[in-house]
Amino acid sequence: GWLGLEGPPPNWACIVLVFGGVAGLVTFLPLFWYAALIIFAIPNFVQFRQVPAARS
Repeated sequence: GWLGLEGPPPNWACIVLVFGGVAGLVTFLPLFWYAALIIFAIPNFVQFRQVPAARS
């Protein structure tokens, strides 16, 4: 069979869904990465700005 599965290969709808999912991951994964980076960077940035004020 096709890829070890018996029967015809998947139709264009499945192929489009697979490519759409891959394109969605490629598009949104950097956005989630930047969002996580900002979420982790803001507390560190605020803490970094509060350190000189706490020392003085």
